[in-house]
Amino acid sequence: MDADIALFEKVKKGNIASFEKIFEKYYLQLCGYCNKFVRDHETAQEIVSDVFAYIWSKRREINLKSNLRSYLFRSVKNLSLTKLRSSKIPSEELNESILNSLRETEGADHNILYTEFSARLEEIIKQMPKQRQLVFRMSRLEGLSYNEIAIAMSISPRTVQNHMVEAVKYMSSYRQDLMNLITTVALLCISLVIAYY
Repeated sequence: MDADIALFEKVKKGNIASFEKIFEKYYLQLCGYCNKFVRDHETAQEIVSDVFAYIWSKRREINLKSNLRSYLFRSVKNLSLTKLRSSKIPSEELNESILNSLRETEGADHNILYTEFSARLEEIIKQMPKQRQLVFRMSRLEGLSYNEIAIAMSISPRTVQNHMVEAVKYMSSYRQDLMNLITTVALLCISLVIAYY
């Protein structure tokens, strides 16, 4: 069996050490490849980190039809192109727009839903180590780049990246719990968009 495939089979069973070996083997190669599309080293690092975070969260569902290296490079390429296509509408602005719509929507049910989701997310985040909490909040909730977080916290960008990888691993264990709430929120957002148009 191919060495990478053997490692990935262990990853599918939740073996973090095997995941980290794959990460260390391909991270720099993938960043260099990604940079050819996005022309920005920091953005490339974030995209590659997001790909690895996705792979960890979906590890049990991924069935490789080719070798792991091809899968990783294809995933990075696809996400890079998606980011480039959507770059005119920054994700943090879109997220804020959705949250504002939820906050402003009339009706006690909507307010309860938003409050419930926010409270559950906060409860989960607070179980992480303090520094990891802060990194996660600044990246995912405030939309700061890894470099901006590193400067603000006086740590290296690599440390920020490591915190985010660990945070996503941790958050993925609550994926079903959050997905139940997110599905309801998403349906509400769709209803808001339909009502708007």
